[in-house]
Amino acid sequence: MQKLIKPIQKGWHILSHRLKTQGLKITLIWLYGRGLPKLTGIPLAKYSRITRQIYVGPQFRRPGRRHLERLGITGLVNMRVEFDDAAHDLLVGRYCHLPTIDDHAPTMADLDEGVTFIRQIVAAG
Repeated sequence: MQKLIKPIQKGWHILSHRLKTQGLKITLIWLYGRGLPKLTGIPLAKYSRITRQIYVGPQFRRPGRRHLERLGITGLVNMRVEFDDAAHDLLVGRYCHLPTIDDHAPTMADLDEGVTFIRQIVAAG
């Protein structure tokens, strides 16, 4: 029972914080963009595709990996500290893992690494 309570408390804290700081509309968009992929395992490209070939966004599962491959995604930027796509055989093309705690800024070193990675993917076409 205790295992269930902590995630619920964390989720409630995140939701209430977002409502207070970002308002209802942005919080609902966030819930849709993060919640639906969590349930289905398939990401919403509308919120996660940063170029034609680069994806950064919420966690996906095997159906989501196939979906990203069909979209022509050749580069993944993963900023989740709690989940490494490489360790779960969910890679699509080239991969950059920049573990960042939720609602915290990435380090300057991680930003530099991410920019370098993105430039390489874009340059490769």
